[in-house]
Amino acid sequence: MLIIHLQHAEQHEFSYALFSGNAASANWQLGNWGAVSGLARRNDVVLLIPTRDVLLMQTKLVTRNQRQLKQALPYAIEENLVGDPTEQHFVWQKLADDNDGLDVGVIERETLKGWMALLRKHKVKARAILPDVFALPLSDDNAVPTLMQHGEQLLVRSGPLSGFSGTASVAPLLINGLFDEETEQRAVWLYANQPEDWHADLQVLRQPQPEVLLRNSINAGMALNLLTGYQDASMSGFSRSWKRWRVAALFALITLSILAGIEAVDTRRLQAQLATEEQENLTLFKQAFPAIKNIDVRSMRSRVRSEISLLQQEAGQNGVINKPSPMRYMAKVAKTFKQENSLQITEINSRRGNLIVRFKAPNVELLEKLGQSLSKELGFEPQIKSTQSGGVVRAELTLEART
Repeated sequence: MLIIHLQHAEQHEFSYALFSGNAASANWQLGNWGAVSGLARRNDVVLLIPTRDVLLMQTKLVTRNQRQLKQALPYAIEENLVGDPTEQHFVWQKLADDNDGLDVGVIERETLKGWMALLRKHKVKARAILPDVFALPLSDDNAVPTLMQHGEQLLVRSGPLSGFSGTASVAPLLINGLFDEETEQRAVWLYANQPEDWHADLQVLRQPQPEVLLRNSINAGMALNLLTGYQDASMSGFSRSWKRWRVAALFALITLSILAGIEAVDTRRLQAQLATEEQENLTLFKQAFPAIKNIDVRSMRSRVRSEISLLQQEAGQNGVINKPSPMRYMAKVAKTFKQENSLQITEINSRRGNLIVRFKAPNVELLEKLGQSLSKELGFEPQIKSTQSGGVVRAELTLEART
């Protein structure tokens, strides 16, 4: 844990203490922002600010509802405030021995905002901001106040979450408020770097070591962490949630990116496959209907239906309407021809109800194979005539209308 102690925002050299591991104490050292920046990245940071910026007091409020308490507290202690209650930031902690009692800390929002801006400027994230009076040690039973005087500055810690600051010139008046009038022995813990007349009126039980900071002194004051409930643009709920879930969000983003990449690759593959199949369909259409030009894939289906309808009408006009059309076999013929890539269809027409397909083949053996395949697909042996010249076999397939 790193403790940084500042007296004002423009302070270039200041005191800091670093607790190593579970050490109970740490020595104060002098340093600057450059010296503590590396330590701040590796340790929890507690910023101690002047107690003069913070009002520490006790009050009573008869409510256990946190929302009502938050609304009522500013006006319950309004007479103790210098500024407008709406411009103050409040933190509180219930007293252990009093259900209605509260230890309260109050600081102006603009003052707290200024300290937060200073931390952001030096890229330091604080776990807590506390008044520097909480650096003073506590007596074992918390019944003896601790006083520390440096020149004209006086710090008084009267309990784990209570205390104040002032000047040495008004110290007697301030200290009188710590004791009842009938108290004869005013027992205190006191450190002073110079003697004062009012010291003689006190029973000094112990002299704290100003160069040593105790861990339990800081831990006891954490209940009035001035950052509790404080929000600005840098500490919004979204920012806190993002910091909490940013690792999970990063993994989710990477996963989504991978899935999007796979989807894009799959989409491109399907588009390429579709383009290939469309091109094959266009090729088959042009082979079946070479006279038709300027055909595209969008109109090809309707155009095929139209051409088949015309062929069927032609067959009916030639006096063979009492026979079924051979066009129903065309799909099987097209499938068989597609399997033999070396065949080239040159003409398709209809004559007296018969479908005639003229084509070229590289050899007679392929014709025999084609005939066997067509017989298997059609369920009957088609008529195939052929002639051979110039190393090319020209053939004619006739599909008769069959009952």
